[in-house]
Amino acid sequence: MSAKLLNAAASSCQCKVCYEFYSQIHMPKCLPCGHVSCMMCIMYVYGDPHPKCPECRYKLPDDLNFPTCFPLLSIAEALPVSTRERLAQSQQKARQVVQAQMPRRDSRSRSPHRKSRSKGRKQASK
Repeated sequence: MSAKLLNAAASSCQCKVCYEFYSQIHMPKCLPCGHVSCMMCIMYVYGDPHPKCPECRYKLPDDLNFPTCFPLLSIAEALPVSTRERLAQSQQKARQVVQAQMPRRDSRSRSPHRKSRSKGRKQASK
């Protein structure tokens, strides 16, 4: 199998939310909208009072009886470990690049909107 095909197979065998490879722990489930997500992420979404698909925001039903996507699970389990590790490393590098480009916020600084509102309240109370 070519490296390009292996990378394509590997990226389709990962949850699009948590980027974990599908496994017995991260069981791939088919959602009514057609997307696939791991059961762990679906359960996290069900903590929300109005659960939606993590990819397209389709409103999910109230039960958790989604069918398991066994073809993706079998492909994920058959992938060589080296392919999984290589893909995980490239994704980690991509995340670091994105995080480095994001502006950093000082947790102690307040937004300018807060300051202007507090000044307005003090003046109104005088």
